[in-house]
Amino acid sequence: MRNKKFVIITVALCAVIMAVSLAGCSFSDREAGILTPQFSGDTSSGALVAANNMPACLRVFCEMGATTYAGSGFYITDDGYAITNAHVVGDSLDADVTVEDANGYQAKAKVVYLSEEIDIAVLKVTVYAKQSYVTFASSSDINELYPGDDVYFIGNPANMGLSLGKATVSALDRFMKNSDNPAGGITAVALDGNVNHGNSGGPVFNKNGYAVAVIYARMENNSASVGQAEDIYGMGCAVPSDTVTQFLTECNISFTMRQRAAAG
Repeated sequence: MRNKKFVIITVALCAVIMAVSLAGCSFSDREAGILTPQFSGDTSSGALVAANNMPACLRVFCEMGATTYAGSGFYITDDGYAITNAHVVGDSLDADVTVEDANGYQAKAKVVYLSEEIDIAVLKVTVYAKQSYVTFASSSDINELYPGDDVYFIGNPANMGLSLGKATVSALDRFMKNSDNPAGGITAVALDGNVNHGNSGGPVFNKNGYAVAVIYARMENNSASVGQAEDIYGMGCAVPSDTVTQFLTECNISFTMRQRAAAG
């Protein structure tokens, strides 16, 4: 699978080759199980974010020849629409994609829309029951996200299974140029946290459990700094949810966004 390279990112988060065997995969028509949320008293706890959103998150596998690449994704509708990164599916509408949910249920998926510019792909998963799905933050929520805020992200780091991570927002307006398309790039949310290969395509949540971004890369070195060759640790970047939902709207894909009461 072709790596994405950015001016300040030399290796895309999830283009790493993860050789996994899907020989034992079962694509039966059984209903997907739904995890039961376990609520806590603290409405801003990571445990609550995980309980309410882990059932909607996915491991994403893309087969290219004899090799399978692994990444992350999440449902945005109850009838099987999901999103991941475009590079996770090889920037191809013809990609051979399989997803696996938090219960280990596996299903085939088709890439129905794709934008290399913002590194987002829309999947339609073959499902036989209603799925849990992620709710996007409102634009007002995004405007109230600041450097220093804690956020949570769910993904498939190192293809080890769905896991919850925590990060701090470092910046909201880091423009990442795409070396494959010098005229393009993404104004990204920069995160200070343990973002790893395999987290690409996973959602980033605010403390209330609404998706504010989609992870697409981790910073590994800064080629924009003269003489800087050391590795960068613990830094990642994500596509803001407003950018993602605008693309979904253009594709006529439904999604759920938090509705805030009007001030009065």
